Amino acid sequence: MPLTFKQFFDTAIEIAIDNDPRDKAAIAKLREKAQKDYDALKTEAEKERFDKDRLVHPYSDSRIINDSGKEIKQLMVGIDCEGPELLLADQLNERGKAIDLVLTHHPSGKSRPGVTGVMSSQNDFLEQLGVPISQAEIPMKKWVAELDRRIHPGNHTRADSFSKLLNISFGCIHTPADLMVENYLNNRYRNQEDKYYYLSDIMEDIYNIPEYQQAACNNAPAAIYAGAKDNRAGKIIVQMAGGTTGSIKTYENLVRAGYSTLIVMHLPDNHREECEKQNLNVVMVGHMASDSLGLNLLFDEIQRRTKQNFTVLPVAGFLQHSRL
Repeated sequence: MPLTFKQFFDTAIEIAIDNDPRDKAAIAKLREKAQKDYDALKTEAEKERFDKDRLVHPYSDSRIINDSGKEIKQLMVGIDCEGPELLLADQLNERGKAIDLVLTHHPSGKSRPGVTGVMSSQNDFLEQLGVPISQAEIPMKKWVAELDRRIHPGNHTRADSFSKLLNISFGCIHTPADLMVENYLNNRYRNQEDKYYYLSDIMEDIYNIPEYQQAACNNAPAAIYAGAKDNRAGKIIVQMAGGTTGSIKTYENLVRAGYSTLIVMHLPDNHREECEKQNLNVVMVGHMASDSLGLNLLFDEIQRRTKQNFTVLPVAGFLQHSRL
């Protein structure tokens, strides 16, 4: 059976649910709430405006933007794919490259304003670490409201028209990939305080992962954002999924929950200052490298589950490395 874009995307969502820190019952509740919201709508116009993907899965930052119906044999994948990458795919197709799908990691189209819709998952993440849900949820709601106001005026659908006019399949997979890298690194570093005793131990080990080694060769190495190499790591936690950087209250909550070292892919400077204030060590392992690692892990698992092989053409910051 040929691999369709829908099958590819649905498998990515299935993998995300399996790797989500929330259990399947919690995710089912989100779908139930979406269904109640939809059923409460009174007019057809309201129902037309409703994002019906919410009835299927909770990852509002991941969407099929355009499906040309082509079988998926070769993907062009980038961390940020927009109009230029779609034009590049079209040019390469004219030269016989046969690119069937352009996939962006960072949200585009309707998934761009949807990024705040996944941020509440960070509350569940913190609750599982021992933080009272009110201490996570209330500050997050204020931050999400501010981000919504920032994002709303943007021109989100520019690339949509490119993909439709060029008849190229185009989509975005964000949180499913971020969940993969978060789980991968937590399995490596969490509850491994004896092995990674100092921050320097984490800094040395991270380059054993090909994506971080390649990023460092591109002058984008891992860095200690708060703390020092000879600081003891203590309890380590990795936080990378959940749309974007969460509430600045997160770091105080992590310290109260007993954590001493946070591993992230990026961190705003005011958040770094708050970590220093809370005496929380921060290892920033890299943005493009972490996003690439998540995508690579996801693509390998899609091929395992679908039993379909596809090739990947990396562009726009994506560092490809298959573990198959």
